[in-house]
Amino acid sequence: MNATGEAGTALLTDNPILQAPSPTDVLPIQVQLVGLVALGVCALAFVTQISLFVVRIVRATSIFNYVTFCHDSKEILIVDCTHPHAKTLSHHKNVRNPKGLRAADTSTGLVLNAVKAGPWSAGQPYEWCQLPRVSTNHFDVDSFLSAWCYINRSLALQHESVLRHMARIGDFREAFLSPELVSTHGAEDGIVNVRDAFTALKLVCWLNSVERNRFSAPYEAKDCDAKFAFFLPRFAAVLANPESVWQEWQDEYKEVVSGFDVLTGEPPSVERHTSVGLAVLRAPEPSLHYYALFSHTVGYDTVLTMYDGQRYELESKYTQFVTTASRPVWPRIDMAPLARVLNRMDAGVLDPQFQWSTSRFTDTGPVLRIEDTARPLSKAQRYGHPYARPLHASAVPPPVVVALVVSFLEYGMQGLKPKRGGWSWDELQSLNAGIPWQTWEDTVLAQWHRGELDPSNPTPHHPAAAATNGQHPHHPHHHAAPPPPGSHHLSSQPSSGGALPPLYSPSGSFSGGAGGPGLGPSRQGSLSATSSLGPAAVAAIAAAGGGAGGLALPRVGAAMTSGGEFWEPVLSEPSAIMSMDDVRALAAAVPARLAQSKWQLLYGSSRDGISLRTLYRKAAGRAPTLLIVREAGGMGHIFGAFAAEAWKPGPRFYGTGETFVFMLQPHRAKYAWQRPRQGTGGGAAMGGGATGMFTRVSGGGGGGAPNPPVGGGAVPPLAAAAAPNHMPPAAAAAAAAVGGASGGATGAGSSSSMDFFQFSTHDGLGVGGQGAFALWLDNELVEGASYACDTFGSPQLSAREEFKVAAVELWQL
Repeated sequence: MNATGEAGTALLTDNPILQAPSPTDVLPIQVQLVGLVALGVCALAFVTQISLFVVRIVRATSIFNYVTFCHDSKEILIVDCTHPHAKTLSHHKNVRNPKGLRAADTSTGLVLNAVKAGPWSAGQPYEWCQLPRVSTNHFDVDSFLSAWCYINRSLALQHESVLRHMARIGDFREAFLSPELVSTHGAEDGIVNVRDAFTALKLVCWLNSVERNRFSAPYEAKDCDAKFAFFLPRFAAVLANPESVWQEWQDEYKEVVSGFDVLTGEPPSVERHTSVGLAVLRAPEPSLHYYALFSHTVGYDTVLTMYDGQRYELESKYTQFVTTASRPVWPRIDMAPLARVLNRMDAGVLDPQFQWSTSRFTDTGPVLRIEDTARPLSKAQRYGHPYARPLHASAVPPPVVVALVVSFLEYGMQGLKPKRGGWSWDELQSLNAGIPWQTWEDTVLAQWHRGELDPSNPTPHHPAAAATNGQHPHHPHHHAAPPPPGSHHLSSQPSSGGALPPLYSPSGSFSGGAGGPGLGPSRQGSLSATSSLGPAAVAAIAAAGGGAGGLALPRVGAAMTSGGEFWEPVLSEPSAIMSMDDVRALAAAVPARLAQSKWQLLYGSSRDGISLRTLYRKAAGRAPTLLIVREAGGMGHIFGAFAAEAWKPGPRFYGTGETFVFMLQPHRAKYAWQRPRQGTGGGAAMGGGATGMFTRVSGGGGGGAPNPPVGGGAVPPLAAAAAPNHMPPAAAAAAAAVGGASGGATGAGSSSSMDFFQFSTHDGLGVGGQGAFALWLDNELVEGASYACDTFGSPQLSAREEFKVAAVELWQL
């Protein structure tokens, strides 16, 4: 019995089926289970992806149409411009392009990249391209091709490289008309042979010629829809066979090709200054097509064109106005300071009606040239070919102009490098606001008056020497003997060659460390001691009566103290920014009739959210008001402004002399309006005599603030702050921020130059002018800026010039 039992037990224990699994056997089973689950999940994901793919295919939009541009439409795709609500495919700055979209230099390139997105991976580019309607607010080559490619996708992808290059020719005026250009730059558009580049040129010339013969002048918007209605159904046939309409494009095509050849050969007609992104073109007469000229400037952002008879045009290219992705781009520098210098050099030579003038740097393509103020150019002339506008001779010799432009760019872009993708409007605004141009202007003019910049003068002289010899001390072409020690002769060699003209462009004249990839060190008010400047700069600053850097210190302002129980206003609700001591101090600072009135909180960002539109809506018709701003950060300041009139969006400055700005933290101070002295003329604020936000600015006298960017580009925040072109030394750095004058101001002594109080548009609101806002808030109430402002004699109110906003309140008194 025992033997049998033992045998049975042995059978049970030896049976592998009945044995319990060992720990080593459990692990492979778990792994297998996990593998099976993972495989099931993958299979489910694959099936889901297949299902979504089929759904997208079934629901995919197959018919697309062009519709008239409308600001209120949302269910449309907007190309080559901006829109307040709709989805966009545009190379303009600050647009809402889809996430994941591959960058391109032109809007046409972006559309072609977007329509390549397939239903399998989907994403925003694919989703946005399912919108059935497309629109734009203007007609030009890039906007037309963007819309056409969106509508005719399959055909567009068959001719992708030609269409991309057409858009480049139309917008940047750059055609790759030589094998060298194709081999160096062709990959940017997918151009592999020069034949495709010439095909693109033929098609662009066809569009231009037919538009010119059948419709209004280019760059006019009045018959934009009629142009689209004509070209959209006809372009496919021309694209397939450009030679079928050769008689319509041949004249302009020949003009471009022959003009391109004029600048090719010996002696060289193109001079390149790579260190500042400047191309200098030399042509006998202004008879060349823009494409012929600018096709020699590929890779450069500023073009100086010089014609016989000392006629010049300096132009900032469109590459700086949009997001250029294929190469690094130099920042755009406002040319108003250069216009002022050239007007001084040509003073007494040109008739009074002729002035060097330029648009603001926010224009699509600012051109610095001598204008006949009695016969201003039309928009078509300003954007048209050089031969379509009259050119006037200057007294400044060509080598001096080249050296002057190089020095101007070197000084303005000191410490900066070109950046791929270009520079945002905020960066450009900050850069231009911080350049203290007065030192450069005074130094260059001092050298000019001494004859040191005259290439025909082997012996530059001091003014005193000229006066001793009975010569006029300020005429550049009167010479005296021997040059002072350390003087220099003019060198007209390219800056890349290592020879620097004797124009002021010191490498170490600014304080601060090395700049980052963006703006580098801030330059507003950061000039180091005059001992670091050259002798000419020191002499110029001393002659101007300036101290270190020629900049006067801002006034301290009137101290604001708590007014006690007498000045105890009643608040509609507690402030999220101010203490009661701050409130009492403000009550003592406002006009006495308002001190004890009830304060009503119209807008508070903590209560109403961050929205300038909401602020305007709640502030409509309500005045006077106190605007309170708290800067973000542990060291952030609290400051603001008293506004005498109700805030209302519009193109002009407004307000009264009761307006003032103030600081509450880290200390309390009030900065009241700097009333003009007697004898400088009267004039109410009410816009300061300004003729509008978007007028041209002249380097020599009047003028206004900038033209609006074509194509829907937004004007940067500080672009509207008017300032006279000739500023007292104390305001020189701030004046460089905008450089434009109100229409009524003719100099620093004009009262209208001090009458800039309130300014508000849908892009933002500001207080103060005379070169820079004392306070500016952007259209989202997220970012702001504060600069020294001569309207109130106020210093920078914030801890940082460009700051983040922590909170905003608007109180009605």
